[in-house]
Formats: sequence, structure tokens, C-alpha cells
Amino acid sequence: MEREREPSPGPLRYRLWCGGLHKDITEDEIIREVERFAEVKKVMLRSSPKDTFAFIQFTNQKDMDKAQEALDQSAALGERVCAQPATADKKKSLPVQEQGVAVLVSNTTRPINRHGSAVV
Repeated sequence: MEREREPSPGPLRYRLWCGGLHKDITEDEIIREVERFAEVKKVMLRSSPKDTFAFIQFTNQKDMDKAQEALDQSAALGERVCAQPATADKKKSLPVQEQGVAVLVSNTTRPINRHGSAVV
């Protein structure tokens, strides 16, 4: 079951993506490290079979830039952290029929085929 996404914590332009984090790292550990040089609004920790990563939300460009400079290619939160500005979720920008989403049809949820029609 896929986890429901949280509402956006702020503008994408002030969000940093950090990959290569320690597998057992916590959001609190990330906040403590990053707040040494920048004000953190929110940390969203994620993991995949290949990587543990976080989206770190800042309130302004200056703080995000300071954090990126301090974290990128460092060992502060992992063996070799990669810190880059976050980008838009490509899945959200795909046409609906390419996302494999479901639609409500007659009070039942049904998948959409590649032509944008509900599968009956």
C-alpha cells in the first residue's frame, strides 16, 4: 500500500534533495546537523531499496544555498552525501492516462487505460 503524501511544506525553490544518507538516520539527526548553518522548516525522510534520502525545506534561498554548500559531497549525514535543489515530481506532471491513476466512476474506483478511459 502506498503511503499518502503530505501537503507541500513550502515553495519548491527553497527545497533541497539530499541523497546517500545513512540508512538508519532520523529526521531529528538531519535537523540538528543542518541547523548548525541554516534554519530548517521541515525534513521529509524517504527511502528506497537503493537509497535513503531527504527533502529539506528552508524558508529562503540563502539558507538553502548554505546548506547545499555544506552538505554536498560531505560525510555529514552519510558516507558521501549528494545535495541538490529539489525538482518537480515528474509523475505529477505526466498526463493522467500515463500515471496509471484511478478515477471514480459510479461510486467505484476503476483504473484508467492508456487512452484515458476507465477500465470496466
